[in-house]
Amino acid sequence: MKSKPFSSPRLPSNAEPAGAFTVNVDLTESSSIKITDEAINNLMPKANIIFSSDPQKSILESRNEGISLFRYCMMLAGAMLLLEGWLVRKE
Repeated sequence: MKSKPFSSPRLPSNAEPAGAFTVNVDLTESSSIKITDEAINNLMPKANIIFSSDPQKSILESRNEGISLFRYCMMLAGAMLLLEGWLVRKE
């Protein structure tokens, strides 16, 4: 049994292009090696970049400013369910 060669799908004669997209085929751009600090400084010489070697320094202190809305959302959902049940029984 002979297999059919792959053929691209044919578009109708009245079809118009809807847009465009790009494909990265350059394999050197997809290198997975770590970029050195010197290479970053060479790419952006005028940027004020501070490199941190200690992972503890890069973690920001978490601040809890504000209130948690989860409790209030659950109370609202429960109240809406109670109201719906009351309206259904009233009919």
